[in-house]
Amino acid sequence: MDDWNDTYDGCDPNDDYLGDEMAGLDDYADTSPDLNDYDRYEDYDDNGMYDFEGDADDFEEMYSPGSDSYEQLHGNVGSFLTSSNLKFDVSKGILDPKSAQLSSNVRSPPRKWHKISERWQPQLERLANIEESRVVRVGSLIYSKDEEFRIANGSDGSEVFLGLREDGTEVAIKRTSKINYQLLKNEEEFLRCPELDNNSIVRYFDMAEDENFGYLALQLCEYTLEEYVEMEFPKDTFTLLKKDLVNQILTSLQVLHSQTPHILHRDLKPQNVLIDVNKKARLADFGISRRLPKGRTTLLTRRAGTKCWMAKETLNEDDTIPYKRSTDIQVAGMLIYYIFSGGHHPFGKGFECEYNIYNGKYKLEHVRDVVAVDLVESMINEDPKKRPTVDQCLAHPFFWLDERKVEYLRRVGNLEEVENCRKTDPGLIRSLDQSAEGGLFNCWKNKFPPELVKKLDSYKRSYPENSMGLLRFIRNLQEHHFEDAASIDLMTLFPDLFIWVYKFAKQQGWHSRPVLIKMF
Repeated sequence: MDDWNDTYDGCDPNDDYLGDEMAGLDDYADTSPDLNDYDRYEDYDDNGMYDFEGDADDFEEMYSPGSDSYEQLHGNVGSFLTSSNLKFDVSKGILDPKSAQLSSNVRSPPRKWHKISERWQPQLERLANIEESRVVRVGSLIYSKDEEFRIANGSDGSEVFLGLREDGTEVAIKRTSKINYQLLKNEEEFLRCPELDNNSIVRYFDMAEDENFGYLALQLCEYTLEEYVEMEFPKDTFTLLKKDLVNQILTSLQVLHSQTPHILHRDLKPQNVLIDVNKKARLADFGISRRLPKGRTTLLTRRAGTKCWMAKETLNEDDTIPYKRSTDIQVAGMLIYYIFSGGHHPFGKGFECEYNIYNGKYKLEHVRDVVAVDLVESMINEDPKKRPTVDQCLAHPFFWLDERKVEYLRRVGNLEEVENCRKTDPGLIRSLDQSAEGGLFNCWKNKFPPELVKKLDSYKRSYPENSMGLLRFIRNLQEHHFEDAASIDLMTLFPDLFIWVYKFAKQQGWHSRPVLIKMF
């Protein structure tokens, strides 16, 4: 024991020699009789013990494998453990066997953790503090296989765990067996593309692998769209939150479809849209995504996707399936209806769903907003050529602000049928009033200030009190009486006017006329 005593002779009991990262006992070997003969040694202090909580590197260098000191120490106390306060008997040069603990009872220092998530905070706090024996480290990733930390299961056999990076970043760790490793690599390749480093796409952090699994570390989000819709959206209501969410999902798809060459997602579904801590939608899971061949609009490949979330043209038994951007659009339309309706599928559920997709049979009974229904119908059209692009979807009247809606009504007021409102075919007027649920606009003059109605009526003959008269009145108000028009909130006075005029104009084919076609 001369080496030990020579080294630490005269040391100050307050000096730090072992830090939080110092290895301690896992289990300890029987010590030799002479070292256990405590009466042979004079106590260094009241307990004969000192706490070395300083620089572990000094100790490890002196007692590194192969050194005489290491052999003396290791031969008596076994392997080291992680501990923040290991006891050493300086006079005997060994860790005190009485203070040795098994590894299962030794708690590691807290791991780095930058708190962001709200939903997962309790589990992440436990992950940051549990024993080292319960965590798995792969590269820079740290996670636990305990059930409480598993947050999702993939259809391909993958599992998603709560995790941390060594720098403290919260992550969702997607673990996939080597059998499906290529899907994980494909997803990594897409997410590492600079053009997909976007607030609408789930963020990539890291990739790792061991002998059995591949690991993809992604931005940790709070919910899947499926969970969010079920939790946040009451049935049969339409909220601004839904409108924003639909816009965000289409924007995320626009990021893919606007690339050169275009990127096809090919697996849109509620589980692959994630909601982050700021309640923003992010598109995820690019395992089966593909780029279109350069200069091509179609990708011929094998069928892929999830049951009931696949476009009509992919539901056949051919060896090769034609995928286009319009293929994503139809499924995105299903997804949008799912949001609008609070969790319903436009083509039904169960075994009939794919049959209905293939045959173009859908029901949109859970959504009453006419313009929203119009958007969905255009997207889920069974003919891929008739589906809008994602840019056209985002330009759809459903997303128009009030100013643009008023401009649309003004332009409708310039159509020949409306200009001649006093002589318009009564049948046309009845059709418009009926589409507005029973002549909702017959007493429209009562909604405006009497002096304003009198002023406009005085220029020509009085405007008829029907929907055509109202549209012409709005047109003249907007074009000739700017100050008066600025003081009138048409969307508040007539909240349903735009919806029903839009529906009627589309039925009449008016949207193809030059005065309106530029609006779309």
